[in-house]
Amino acid sequence: MPPFTLKPGWLRAPLGCAVLLVGCGDTTSDADRVTTLDSLRVLAVRSVPADVAPGESARLSALVFEPEGSELEYAWSWCPARSDESGNFACRVDEGQLQEAWAQANPDVALPGYDLGSAPEVEFTNVLAPERLLALCGALSVSSADPGAVAFACGARLRVSVGLTVRTQQAEVTAIKGLVLLPDTAAPEQRNTNPELPAEITVVDLGDQAAILPGAALQAGHEYSLRVDVAEDVAEQVAEQVLAEGSLGARFTPAHRETLVLSWFMTQGHPIAPDGEDTLSDNDVTTFLDGRNELSDLGFNGWQLPLTAGPEDATLMLVLRDERGGVGWAEHSFRVTEAP
Repeated sequence: MPPFTLKPGWLRAPLGCAVLLVGCGDTTSDADRVTTLDSLRVLAVRSVPADVAPGESARLSALVFEPEGSELEYAWSWCPARSDESGNFACRVDEGQLQEAWAQANPDVALPGYDLGSAPEVEFTNVLAPERLLALCGALSVSSADPGAVAFACGARLRVSVGLTVRTQQAEVTAIKGLVLLPDTAAPEQRNTNPELPAEITVVDLGDQAAILPGAALQAGHEYSLRVDVAEDVAEQVAEQVLAEGSLGARFTPAHRETLVLSWFMTQGHPIAPDGEDTLSDNDVTTFLDGRNELSDLGFNGWQLPLTAGPEDATLMLVLRDERGGVGWAEHSFRVTEAP
């Protein structure tokens, strides 16, 4: 591995796991990573369970921020293969062709329609068992107008794409999540579990090193350290996996504790290093990477409040992701008063 510098107790940015924010679960962009919350945002999409065995149903929900308290409209969908950002994340497999091919290959089982509903929470049932997919791919490959998309979807058949569009009368945002489908009913210890964040958070004023009691107000213009104590078992053990077989032998990932990335979002101020050093680096995310730092580093960050208190309470929203598509979140609210 390349050399790196690690400040004691602090990992500023993901090391080798930036794909967590783009390709290993939720799809986002640099603009989506802006930590100051001042507009409609979908911060995360979660599936319960985190991976879905054949015959199981996943409950899909989202962490949405809307600053005006406007009524929200939801539109959920799924797709076997999706374009990238240049194609506006459009589905590349025609639904009518897919349903026709599915009916020919699996006449006794209904395939869910792409439209999953408009409730804040919806369900997706995994009927895509490997033997059914094999028959479907054979039927679809000869009838599709986009055989490349079919080949991609069939080659990556252990993941489908879930889309969520959230609208108000003034704004609209869309988020994409990869939903992991299991080929069979795996043993519980082999499955992924959504990472959980504790309900408690420790806040310390960096000026006088005084801890802020629960319910006490923060002061505008002050800098604070923030700590959430993530339990050790949240970073689950991932078994050794073979990635590919080639002429030079198999490539594989060794057994390890899964990488975790914690994103910090705020309605007032911005994150800083927890020792008070205000920099322009990626203080918006903290990371646990097995063998590179301690799990305690994951939940340690800093907060610079603006010089003037806003009209509303300051809200801190935390999103925790693991490398296998699991998601957890927590929300904290603080009163902010003007400094004396």
